[in-house]
Amino acid sequence: MLPPDLKLDLIADQPSVVRTRIKDLQREFLLAIGSVILVTIILLPIRVALIAATAIPVTVAATLGVLNAVGFNYIKSPSRV
Repeated sequence: MLPPDLKLDLIADQPSVVRTRIKDLQREFLLAIGSVILVTIILLPIRVALIAATAIPVTVAATLGVLNAVGFNYIKSPSRV
């Protein structure tokens, strides 16, 4: 499709950048949830801490489930013409 004398150079590898950012986000998110659960367990009575430690992951999972059920796409890709 391109003329033989035309040369293409890769300027940016966007998929690898996005993949790296998503991994970083997952790591930071899990660290934040773990920190909140740890502080909750240390500072609150055990019964209240267990309820809070259970409520956080359940709420996140329910939110992601609802987003998936209504068809929200986490990864947006350009449409092909």
